[in-house]
Amino acid sequence: MPPPSAPPSPSAAAPSASAATALEGAAVAFAVRRERYSARRHPEMWAPTAHGRIDPEVALPPAWAFGVLHGCYGDQAAALSHARRLREGGFPADALWVDSSFWDVSTRGPRGYLNFRGDPAGFPDVPGLARELHGLGLRFGIWVWDRLLDAEKELFEEFERAGFFKGEPIVGNTWHNAGATAIGRFVDFDNSRAAARWKELFAPLLRSGIDFFKLDSGPAAGFVRTHFEMTQAAAGPEARGFVLSHLGRETPACIKRHPGVWTGDCLPAWRHPAYPDPENWVWGGLSEHVRMLADPEWFHAEYPFMANDTGGFRNMPDVGQASPELFARWAQFSALGPLMTVFGSMHFPSQNAPFTWPEDTADNFRRHARLRLRLFPYLYSAALGVRLRSRRMTSPGGAPDQFLVGEDLLVAPVLEPGAVSRTVRFPADADWHDFWSGAVHRGGRSALVPAPLDRLPLFVRSGALLPLRAEADSIAAGDNTSLELRVFPPLPGRTGRFLLREDDGLTEAYRLGGYSETELLVERTAPGRLRLRIGAGRGDASCLPATRAWTVRVAGLDASELRFVQETATELQLELPAPPPHPRSAQA
Repeated sequence: MPPPSAPPSPSAAAPSASAATALEGAAVAFAVRRERYSARRHPEMWAPTAHGRIDPEVALPPAWAFGVLHGCYGDQAAALSHARRLREGGFPADALWVDSSFWDVSTRGPRGYLNFRGDPAGFPDVPGLARELHGLGLRFGIWVWDRLLDAEKELFEEFERAGFFKGEPIVGNTWHNAGATAIGRFVDFDNSRAAARWKELFAPLLRSGIDFFKLDSGPAAGFVRTHFEMTQAAAGPEARGFVLSHLGRETPACIKRHPGVWTGDCLPAWRHPAYPDPENWVWGGLSEHVRMLADPEWFHAEYPFMANDTGGFRNMPDVGQASPELFARWAQFSALGPLMTVFGSMHFPSQNAPFTWPEDTADNFRRHARLRLRLFPYLYSAALGVRLRSRRMTSPGGAPDQFLVGEDLLVAPVLEPGAVSRTVRFPADADWHDFWSGAVHRGGRSALVPAPLDRLPLFVRSGALLPLRAEADSIAAGDNTSLELRVFPPLPGRTGRFLLREDDGLTEAYRLGGYSETELLVERTAPGRLRLRIGAGRGDASCLPATRAWTVRVAGLDASELRFVQETATELQLELPAPPPHPRSAQA
C-alpha cells in the first residue's frame, strides 16, 4: 500500500520544512510540482556525447530479473498457492515477492512494522517457504519500508537511543498503523552505524533464503543502497544485487548503481488525467506508463531498468480494478518493457494474478509473457548495452505513444478501449515488418494497422537479426544453446547488424570484461540473395556454449528454414534466399 507520508521525491526520506511537519491526526501533505514529472532532472545522464562508450556507473540486474516478477498479499499458504497456480497454469514466472502482509497478514499493524521476523502466525516457516519457492524455480522477495513504529517498543527505543533516526516523529499517520496509535520514525541509512545495525537485524531473514526486496516509501539513496548491498551479500561473492524501489531517486549514481525501480501505485485505468497525483498517491494509468518509456522529456527516461504494476495497482473511489481488456493490453505493453512486474492491490480479488482472469485474458498474458522470455537474448543484449554503449533499453519511437526496444523493435500499445486498430508512425530510414503478419510498412509514414485484442502491435526494422530462445516458463529454465534467428532483409545497399551479448547472468564479472559478443551481419548480395555472417564469439569464452544450434528463418519466406550447428569459436558465412519485394502500406 502507498505511504501518504512519503511520496517518491528527494524530500520523501523525512518531512521537511516546506512539507508540513505538523502531522498529528492527519497524513503528511507534500507539495509536488507537476513540472517535475514532465522534464528530465539529470539531462547529462544519457548525453549524446556518451553514446557508444562504456558507462562504469551502470550496474546490471541479475538475468532472472528480466523475466516476469509477480507480487502477492496474504500468508505463507496464500503465497505458496499463488506460486503453484502460476506453475500449474503455465504462466511465465521468475520471482514472487510477498508485499506488506509479510510483516502483519492483516497489513493494518502497527505491530510487526518492522520486527525483522515477519508475522509469526502468517509465516511460521520462512526458510521452508523460500525452499518451496526456489524448488518451483522462483526467486523470493519481501516488502520493506524505511521506518520503525514504536509499537515494536524495544527496537524503536534502541534506535532512538543510538541516534539512528532522522527527521521529526510521524504522529497520527495511519499507513500500517491501525487507529493511528503508534509513532513512526525514519531510519537514517546515511549513518553507517544505523545501516550496519539494520543489516545485522535482517541477516537471519536473508539467510532463510530471501533474494530481493521491494522497497516502499521514499527512495532515499542510503535506503536503496543498504538493501541492495544486503541482496548482494546474500547472493554470494561477487554477486549482483536487486531491489525494486520507487521512482524519484535523488542522484544519477543511485539511479544507475542499484537496479531496479517500479513506478509506484498506478491507476487501473486507460489514462489518468490528474497525473501526477501525489495527494492520492496515484501515479498514472496505462497511457501515462507508455509515455514514460516513449517521451524523452519525462524524467522516467533516466531509469534504465524500470517496471510497473501490470494492470494497475490502486483503486480510487470511482475506479475499480482493471477490466479483462485493460489487463490484456497492459500485459502486452509490460511484456516489452525493460522489467516486467505483475501486481495489484489487496482490495482487488484478483491482485492482477493472471490465473484469476477469464481464460482468453489469461492466454493473452501467457502468449506475451512467453514472447518476452523468447526475446531474452535480444533484451539482455540491450541491457548489457546500457553499460557497454550507454544506450537505454527503450527510446522514443516517433510518437509519444510508441517506443523502441533496443534498436530494432517498435512497440505501439493499444491505449483505447474497444480498439481493434491503431495508427502507427513508422520511423524513417527503414521498412518495418509486422512481427505477427509479416506485412511491411514504409518508414517515415503513418499507417492504420490491425490491433486485435489478442496481440500487441509490434514491428521489426528491416535489416534486423532477431534471436529468440525456445519457449520456457522462466529465464533460468531456458538457455542460448539453441536459438531461432529471424532475418529481416535490409533495404538495398544497407547492412543489418546485431551484437549478441552474453555473460553468466549472476555475478559482476561483466565489470571486468566477463562477457562475450557475437556479431551477426546480413547484406544483400544479388537480387533474391542474402549473405549471413555469424561471427566467432569475442571476449570471455566461458560465457558462450561450445556449440550453438541455429534455426534461421528469413522474413517473407515462412516456409523456408535452415538448421545448423556452429562452433562458437568459429565464424560462419551462409548464402540465403531473399523474398520478393513486399507491397507497402499507403500513407494514412
